[in-house]
Amino acid sequence: MAQIEKMIAKTFMDIANGLETGSFGARPRIAVTGLGSEHGEANSVEAAVLAADRGVDVTLIGTAENEKFNTVKVSDEDEMYKEMEKMLDSGDIDGCVTMHYPFPIGVSTVGRVITPGKGRQMFIANTTGTSAAERIEAMIRNTIAGIITAKACGIKNPTVGILNVDGARQCEGALKELQANGYDIHFAESSRADGGCVMRGNDLLVGACDVMVTDSLTGNILMKNLMDFCIGTPAFWLVGFGIMFGAGNGFFGRIGGIASEANYGSAMLPDGVPFWAFLIFQTVFCATSATIVSGAMAERTKFSSYCVYSLMISLVVYPISGHWIWGGGFISQMGFHDFAGSCAVHMVGGVAAFIGAVILGPRIGKYSKSGKSKAIPGHNLTVGALGVFILWFCWFGFNGASTVSMEGDAIVTAGKIFVTTNLAAAVATITTMIFTWIKYKKPDVSMTLNASLAGLVAITAPCDTVSPVSAAIIGIVAGILVVVGVEFIDQVLKIDDPVGACGVHMLNGMWGTIAVGLFSDGTCGEKGLFTGGGAHLLGIQLLGMVSVIAWVAITMTIVFQIIKHTIGLRASEQEEILGLDVTEHGLVSSYADFAPAMSQAMLSYTKDDAKSVVKVDKSTEPVVPVEKAIKVESYATDAPSADGTPKMTKVAIICKQQKLNDLITALEDIDVTGVTVTNVLGCGMQKGQPEYYRGAVVETNLLPKVKVEVVICKVPTRAVIDAAKAALYTGHIGDGKIFVYNIENVVKIRTNEEGYDALQDD
Repeated sequence: MAQIEKMIAKTFMDIANGLETGSFGARPRIAVTGLGSEHGEANSVEAAVLAADRGVDVTLIGTAENEKFNTVKVSDEDEMYKEMEKMLDSGDIDGCVTMHYPFPIGVSTVGRVITPGKGRQMFIANTTGTSAAERIEAMIRNTIAGIITAKACGIKNPTVGILNVDGARQCEGALKELQANGYDIHFAESSRADGGCVMRGNDLLVGACDVMVTDSLTGNILMKNLMDFCIGTPAFWLVGFGIMFGAGNGFFGRIGGIASEANYGSAMLPDGVPFWAFLIFQTVFCATSATIVSGAMAERTKFSSYCVYSLMISLVVYPISGHWIWGGGFISQMGFHDFAGSCAVHMVGGVAAFIGAVILGPRIGKYSKSGKSKAIPGHNLTVGALGVFILWFCWFGFNGASTVSMEGDAIVTAGKIFVTTNLAAAVATITTMIFTWIKYKKPDVSMTLNASLAGLVAITAPCDTVSPVSAAIIGIVAGILVVVGVEFIDQVLKIDDPVGACGVHMLNGMWGTIAVGLFSDGTCGEKGLFTGGGAHLLGIQLLGMVSVIAWVAITMTIVFQIIKHTIGLRASEQEEILGLDVTEHGLVSSYADFAPAMSQAMLSYTKDDAKSVVKVDKSTEPVVPVEKAIKVESYATDAPSADGTPKMTKVAIICKQQKLNDLITALEDIDVTGVTVTNVLGCGMQKGQPEYYRGAVVETNLLPKVKVEVVICKVPTRAVIDAAKAALYTGHIGDGKIFVYNIENVVKIRTNEEGYDALQDD
């Protein structure tokens, strides 16, 4: 393995030097794999031709042939990867470009993206697994790989920025030391006021640097949120805009081609607003609605399925209901008022999230056998709070910019909107803090953060047509509603919504829609029930809200059910336990400061929790039949001690994390109900069947395992050993070990019972 890593590093450096000097000491011999990519072999052929034209000795491992490169013929992906490994080991090639290969430690991944803010190309240098065991070293390696890639793609002097993750400042110091010692590094300047090469989120969006360096992007959820915007943008541009704003009828617009003023005219444009400004504003609204769904379905949804339903939301679901509200549809014709999207954006996303969470089912371990909800805290409260602060600030653009003008009377309206928006959010936050302080005896931090968003969601529809006093009342209700709503959905309905998206967006989207009918001061054309206008406007708001709920609920139920019964909606049990970062994206950990570990939910996982899993993958067949496995005799006995007291025995079992469910199920089947589970790291000294990578035996590393401990008296020790062996055996190295200990005594603290009696249930 070390030799391979050195070879890869030398190859990178040789290529970098060649690109910098324009002269290679020897032509690099690089292979390209043609199979296994979703882009098809033609894409690999094109890359091979481009590389050959730049002086690289190229070999394609695949099926296609071309005069500019050599071809090593293979029939399938397995043969292709074996051939690649063979050629690397023999030195026939210096390196290989491939996809979907289980890379070892020491590999950086560089991806080219087009930034949404300014449409600039940017190279993101992150990790596959990790490029080094130590974070700072990994980021430095990523920097070099990113510079090499950028230069290879035609950027002579690429600028480097470091994403503001843990270790960014240390990485900056190390890179500047390299710069001082002669390495040609050009640092970018952040777009924020204080500048510097350490980048924030807005720098990522605008493309403030050519190469953005990070450790590992935070896996599955980040990819899903990124795809919401990236999938939704072209979908809305191609189809959704026409459905929403095309001159159709009260239910459906008109698809007249891609979104442009030439195809759709300017009738829908507010005075003075250019078409392209209107398009991007509405595109962001569409993407916002789609991304709400990811939180409620987090940690258990297949990435491919997520991309499909996100596409459907942006393509059809949001545009049709948006046409009803903002595109001249039947709801708007009735006098329905939703200034900036409590109903059109947030409630649509919230209802879709609710339906998805219902069909998907709860996370493993979320509910006990009795149905009691178990708390699964978020991993990083600081980052969560930062997200709330960013959203709060950006909401002024969300609501205030919906005035579409900052001139004349619009300035007055915008000022009022800024006040009502901020006031509702602040009052909601205070209300939840006090409410949870009374209810839980301590102010709940995460719920209070959600309250800020709840207040913002609730005020979004009525922000232009309510007074500051009314905005404060709306905030009070939102602050209570989010707490009661989240608890009701979780504890009564037994619907697992990890981030409270349904409580924040669905329930408070409804409340904001209703609030227009209660508190409108007449700015929207009609006063509300509590401001002297009667119940007419309230009735219109309720009718419009129910129509949108029905549309989203029916369509998303159909979409989710089709996905569920075709490509599958939920990840397998094993994938969920291992984590979607690992199984869907090949990330060992998205949080480099933490070793791979089980969630808190796994620590209390029982066989009854398996009922919450929709689809369960079966274990692979053992590579060695169990009857041919090495037999190890146990000399433990269950005979009573010399004084006649029942013998107590402790059995400690070390096994793979993903086999924990099978083990606990097997133990419960033989009436072993009390277990202690510990997350551990370890390595073994097995001399059994070896495992190989590129023809070499895999080196011993500390690997994440679980230790399950039971103390037994009534249940025979041999029964426990046999049950554990049957549950854990695969024939692979790492199946685990079983340790048997004699126990001198057991004391139950609460009752003061000792020995046999202390082990029995009440």
